[in-house]
Amino acid sequence: MKPKKIFVIASARPNFMKVAPLMRALAKHPGAFHPQVICTGRRYDADMSDILFHDRDLQMPDCFVAVGSGSQTRAVEFYDRIKSCDCSKRS
Repeated sequence: MKPKKIFVIASARPNFMKVAPLMRALAKHPGAFHPQVICTGRRYDADMSDILFHDRDLQMPDCFVAVGSGSQTRAVEFYDRIKSCDCSKRS
């Protein structure tokens, strides 16, 4: 059976702390789930985030979509990327 894709979407550093236990639980079942962490890019600072992920042993996001703040156009673009599972694009 093919693993189920699960998209975990987080935006700010505190969100990554909150989803960490979920990601660790899903990682215990690699044949059942294929979780992907998606960072919206809101308030993203590469240096601070890299330190957070490394120091707290958190999974780095699989995808950065750089939504920014507020624009409906960006929200639709974000939805389209997730719907098409195209998390390889980085904006």
